[in-house]
Amino acid sequence: MTWTSIEERTLFYDQVAGDKPTMVFIHGWANNHTVWDTVIDRLPYHTVVYDLQGHGRSSQDVDTFSFESLVEDLMTIIETAPHREICLVGHSLGGMIALHALHHLVPDHLVLIDSSATNIHSSSRWLDEPIQRFTQWENDHEFKDLSTCDDNVDAFLQGLQDTNPEIAKKCMSLMRRNKKGIPQAPPDIRPLLIRGAKDSVLRVTHHDSLTAYFTDYEESFLPTDHNPHVERPVRTAAIIENYVES
Repeated sequence: MTWTSIEERTLFYDQVAGDKPTMVFIHGWANNHTVWDTVIDRLPYHTVVYDLQGHGRSSQDVDTFSFESLVEDLMTIIETAPHREICLVGHSLGGMIALHALHHLVPDHLVLIDSSATNIHSSSRWLDEPIQRFTQWENDHEFKDLSTCDDNVDAFLQGLQDTNPEIAKKCMSLMRRNKKGIPQAPPDIRPLLIRGAKDSVLRVTHHDSLTAYFTDYEESFLPTDHNPHVERPVRTAAIIENYVES
């Protein structure tokens, strides 16, 4: 477990040694790095997880929170990687950060989980009361892989409860301007798009913005809500490994 500083910000990150490529996991809003634990435990690669600013153990200062600073943080985290072959894995807001980072880096592999290449407006009411919404979500869902992901689910829900409300508002503001910061033309890369078939957060049009943006892609559907890596972490890990090895 390590901290790194960028200007006035401090970021928490952790690494697990393994084979190349280096996989950098970018969590979504109101989460933290621990939501990836069950996924990375099943991957043979070198993995790097970190807490976005305003989340988890990283700096909580909302004044620096912007797509530009989030991308700067990601690029700093990538510099810690021992392998130059890079795979970015981003969920929701984390996927948007990965898309914005394409101005600076073309990764060897790119995995986007329930993310979007356009602006997010429709989920604003849902985001107004995140804790209440996810408490209901927890009650409504029959979690799969429970023998292996109890801790994952607990960490996920705890992350929601620990999130600074001002950061939640900042996240919503960023996602309303998401499309503006993405390169107009996609790089020469074939991403993996993982979609929760029962996603109650993003509309189909948000998902379809990714298939319209990339000229070629691999797509996988899981019978989950907005968090396949939490609801089906074992299957998610297998899909990612198959993509990297193909």
